[in-house]
Amino acid sequence: MNHKLNVLFLGGARSGKSSLALSYAEKIGKKRLFVATAQAFDEETKERILAHRQERGSYWQTLEVPLNLSDIFYQSEEKADVILVDCLTMWLNNMVFAEIKDRVELLEDKVKRKALMVKIIGEFETFCVNMQQFSGSVVLVSNELGLSLVPETLLGRFFRDLSGKINQIAAQHCQKVYFVAAGLSLTLK
Repeated sequence: MNHKLNVLFLGGARSGKSSLALSYAEKIGKKRLFVATAQAFDEETKERILAHRQERGSYWQTLEVPLNLSDIFYQSEEKADVILVDCLTMWLNNMVFAEIKDRVELLEDKVKRKALMVKIIGEFETFCVNMQQFSGSVVLVSNELGLSLVPETLLGRFFRDLSGKINQIAAQHCQKVYFVAAGLSLTLK
């Protein structure tokens, strides 16, 4: 790797963003760490995780981090010159549901809803500060949810809005940003 580079791949579900991010990361680093944020709660998800792990092959170390994303840099400084985080949207999902658990009605309180948004954005900003201090490159993958219909539920709108803010913050901290659709990437930055 010649120099540190932080890159964001945005796109819809099954758009090809993860595959493109994986190929990109393989070109910029030899000591590779894949940070998986998904949690396997059912058989279909377990099968997807296994398929992704097989796709990456043995050239990648894998670390499963559903919540404490900022900690990956402390654990990885010597182990990796490129870290791929797939994906921010799953991390965000994990963070929201770790906070509200099955009490979705908490979001009906504007003060609590705002406090949760501020807390999660703060955690992500800490991640971004740590990402900037990491000596290697970081490749981020995230879903772009803002191109869809307006969600019917308060939880759906909250999640969409928070995801949009997280993506904006990520883009500000990355030197390159790509939008992916149909397996093709468009350079945004």
